[in-house]
Amino acid sequence: MQDSRFFSRTAFALALVTLLAVAGHSVLPEKHWEWLPDPDRVAHIYADDMHGGASSAHWIDESAHHFRCVLRESDLPAPPFCGIHIHFDTASKPSVDLSRYRRAYIDVDYKGGNQKLRLYLTEFVPGFTDTEEPVRSGTAKYLSAYVPSTETDQQFVVQMGEFLVADWWVNDQNVPREFSTASRDKVLTFGIDIAYPSTLGEHELKVNRVTFVGDWISAENWYLGILFIWVVALIAVGLGRIIYLRQVLLNEQKEKAKYQALSSQDALTGLMNRPGLMTEYHRRIEADDNCWPVTVMVIDIDHFKPVNDTYGHSVGDLILQRVAHQILTHTRETDIAARWGGEEFVVVLPSTPGQSALPLAERLRQAVKAETHPEAGSQGVTISIGVCQAERSDRFEDAFKHADTALYRAKNKGRNCVVVKGETASQA
Repeated sequence: MQDSRFFSRTAFALALVTLLAVAGHSVLPEKHWEWLPDPDRVAHIYADDMHGGASSAHWIDESAHHFRCVLRESDLPAPPFCGIHIHFDTASKPSVDLSRYRRAYIDVDYKGGNQKLRLYLTEFVPGFTDTEEPVRSGTAKYLSAYVPSTETDQQFVVQMGEFLVADWWVNDQNVPREFSTASRDKVLTFGIDIAYPSTLGEHELKVNRVTFVGDWISAENWYLGILFIWVVALIAVGLGRIIYLRQVLLNEQKEKAKYQALSSQDALTGLMNRPGLMTEYHRRIEADDNCWPVTVMVIDIDHFKPVNDTYGHSVGDLILQRVAHQILTHTRETDIAARWGGEEFVVVLPSTPGQSALPLAERLRQAVKAETHPEAGSQGVTISIGVCQAERSDRFEDAFKHADTALYRAKNKGRNCVVVKGETASQA
C-alpha cells in the first residue's frame, strides 16, 4: 500500500513538473544578439553599373552603413537595382548560425520612392557554394523577405521564417533540390536592396540597428529534454520498483525461512523439534542411498523429574540446554539432532553402522556426566542412550521403536549407560 502511494505521488509530481515545464518555455528569457551597430562589420554597396547598367551607389558614411544610390534606365534586360550587404563575421569565421533565432528587430532610415525594400540573407551551402567567392559568384543560397517601405518610419520586426529561398536563385544556379530549402545555419551576409518594381531616381538608406532574438533552448529541444527526463524518470522508477519488489520478496523469503525454521526448531535448546526431524529425515535420508546404513540414537536424561521438582523448571531448562549443547558438540554436521519431547532427544547418524555409533554415544554420555550444574548444587546429571541401526527397508518409526526399546533396557540396567539393539549395555 505504501509502495503504491509512493509511486502514485512520484507520477503525480512528474506530471505536475512536466506541465510547468511545458508552460515554462514561453516565459524563458530570450537570447538577444545586437549585431548592428558595429563599426567593424565589413559592408559593400552595389548597383547595376557592376553589370554595365546606368545606376550608381556611393557611401555617405561607411562606418554607419549609410549610402545613397541613383537608379537609371539602361539597356540591361534586368531592372535597375542597388543595395547593401554586410558580412556577419571575420575571415576566421565567415558564417554564423541563425537557426536558433526566431525574429529580427531592424531599424533603418529610408528615403526614396520605392514601395518595398527587400531584405536578404546569403548562406553557405557545403558542396555547392564556391568557397573562394561565395557571395560574388552567386552560388551562396539567397533567402529574401519583403518589407513595405512605410514600416521604416520606426523599428520593425521580421520573423526569420519569412526569409525564403528565392526562386530566381534556384533557377539561375540550377540548384539541386536538396539545397533549395532554407536552413539559416551558415549565414554569410545580411543585405537590403531596392525591390522590384524599382522606382527610378535617388534612394538613401542607412542601416542603424539589427538585433536577432531567439531561444536559448529551442522549443523542440526543450520538449525533447522533457521527454528524455520522463524516460529517465520512468526507467529509474521502474528500476526502483523492481529493486523494491525484489527486496520485499527477499524479506518475505527470509521471513518464511525464519518461520519455517521456528516451526521446525525447539525454542529452548535450538535443536530441531520432532516435526523438523521427521521432515529432514524424509527429505535427506530416505531418498539418498549414500546415507545408508543409518543409526538412530534415543537419549533420555536420568532422574530428570526430581531435579525439576527440587530446583524448579528454570534450572531444568538450563540442564536441558547444556545436554543439547553436548549433543551438538559430539555429533557431526551431517547428523540430525532433535529434542523429541520433555527430557528426551533423538540423533540420526547417516552413513553410520550401529557399532560405529557406539564410541560417539559413549563420549557423549561421559561428557554429560562430567558437566557440573551449580544451580542444582553441583549435582551431576547422567543420560541413558539406546542405539539401533536401521535397515534400508525400515521406516523411521520402526528404527525409533527399536532404539527406544534399547533405551528402556539401558534404564532397566541402572541408567547412565549405552545399549545397542541386541547387545549388552556399556556403562561407566
